[in-house]
Amino acid sequence: MNQLPLRVGLGCTALEAGLANNALDGIGHYTQALLQTFRLGSDVVPEPFVFGAANSETADIWDVGSFQRQALKTLLTGAPFQGFAPPDNGRIDLIHATDHFVPKHKSYPVIATLMDVIPLSHPQWVDYRFTRLLNAAWKRSFTWADRIITISAHSKSQIMKYVGVREENIDVVPLGVDEGWFEHRDPELLAAAKQKYSLPPGYLLFVGTLQPRKNLSALIRAHQQLSSNLRQEYPLLIVGRYGWGADNLLAMLKDGADPQIRWLDYVPHEDLQLLMAGATGFVFPSLLEGFGLPILEAFAAGVPVAASNTSSIPEVAGDAALLFDPESDEAIVDAIKRMLEDEDKREALRARGLARAREFSWQRTALRTAEAYRKLL
Repeated sequence: MNQLPLRVGLGCTALEAGLANNALDGIGHYTQALLQTFRLGSDVVPEPFVFGAANSETADIWDVGSFQRQALKTLLTGAPFQGFAPPDNGRIDLIHATDHFVPKHKSYPVIATLMDVIPLSHPQWVDYRFTRLLNAAWKRSFTWADRIITISAHSKSQIMKYVGVREENIDVVPLGVDEGWFEHRDPELLAAAKQKYSLPPGYLLFVGTLQPRKNLSALIRAHQQLSSNLRQEYPLLIVGRYGWGADNLLAMLKDGADPQIRWLDYVPHEDLQLLMAGATGFVFPSLLEGFGLPILEAFAAGVPVAASNTSSIPEVAGDAALLFDPESDEAIVDAIKRMLEDEDKREALRARGLARAREFSWQRTALRTAEAYRKLL
């Protein structure tokens, strides 16, 4: 017997903000992928909503009022949010808060995606004022959800520990990899990209926001400990916006003090895919991740990967990456050398990485998300 389609109020506040500012973050990308995948054909009909006026051309989006005002009232009085009357007299079966804007509602069950709890587990790695007060409010808001989706077993364990959600009320739904990362790159386009950014034939690549938990200083120190021949043949290319807490690192990168280390700051998505495909190896020394999507993107691009052995990274990478202790410069150096000096190792990593990346698709993410909806209902 066929099930009736689910009509889901899908939170798109972070997605809208990212589209408006041309700066889509991980949460925005996740929301966009779910929205697009559901619309391509599934038993879920998404009804996108935002807290505040929509800023982009996302179709059929509706405004449910100010999150801050409604959340403050709920925190002070316990009263539920009053919004969410579907447009055009439509109906919804549940609300999915994809982006940490979690409402408390009496008419609809609420499921919330919580990718990690880094502000709670490591408050020293967040950058905003009134950290304790805001973290307490943020933690409280997730208790308004009837069910939680997270993206890794590691994050699930942290949510249980720091938010207090029971294990049976959390679904682990891994992220997916865009098909575009798997596309074969025309050698002429690769050559043009390398010329545009003045890159040599070979290089190591890091992608991520410059902030303390990304551990970029350790990667730079490790690269500087390689032999002069390896450093010249494989300089380190850093792609990512400056976040916070790395002023000394930023000064060094801006000054170009080390000619074998380049920082490109922001790179358009199309160029990033070309730079990834042209890399000799991808290195990801992060101290803590809720998932680690850049690892899968490197796998899909056919690039060998060396990455940390901490938090969620081993469960995402499987046996397809060289894993190292991110707090040991020696271990990072050893992993990089093994990757650069052993062509057979690189080929084996490429093959395993491609196979591993194929296990993660947005279609699978959407399917498992829909299963979580059914559990909630």
